Amino acid sequence: MKRWASIVGASLLLLIPKEARLEPVFQVTPAFEELLAAPVIVVAEPANPAWSKEVVPIPGLPDFEKFNEHFVVVSVLKDEAPPSRAPKHANPPPEPPMSISAGAAIVVHSDRLTEDLHLHWLYYKQGTSKSPLYEYYAPQLPVDGRRILFLRRDPWQQRPEYARVIGKGEEGVAAQKEVVKRIKSKE
Repeated sequence: MKRWASIVGASLLLLIPKEARLEPVFQVTPAFEELLAAPVIVVAEPANPAWSKEVVPIPGLPDFEKFNEHFVVVSVLKDEAPPSRAPKHANPPPEPPMSISAGAAIVVHSDRLTEDLHLHWLYYKQGTSKSPLYEYYAPQLPVDGRRILFLRRDPWQQRPEYARVIGKGEEGVAAQKEVVKRIKSKE
């Protein structure tokens, strides 16, 4: 009898549309709540090429290698305007435009770029080798192609670039409904 029930149950599963059977199981964790504090949250897909390397010359030291990820924004879920900075002198240099919209190509660099530059300087200038501890977010849902990125504005040499708020600060696009719901509840 148990065998018959399992065969009937499996047969019924085949009749249910695949989309209905694949409802993602998503747990809201403290780490996920931290990601929601990001000023910029977008759905994006990797551009072509997805990565690039930039050599940054540093006087008196070996060059620093900066790795960039390239994305195309599919939709913007959250975009908090950055606070305007008070000018340091009478004719400040123009700030790079940092508004974001669907279809925009964006560059995302390491969430720890400043620290990585400092470690590079320590190693080559002072001979000090430090092993940093990096914090990473583990996505709960599969991240293939399109993904949700949790970013902060982080201009680099007067270019509009972004950085993740934490290492691997991304989640599978199946979490989009939950992300939008959480953003609206915080407003």
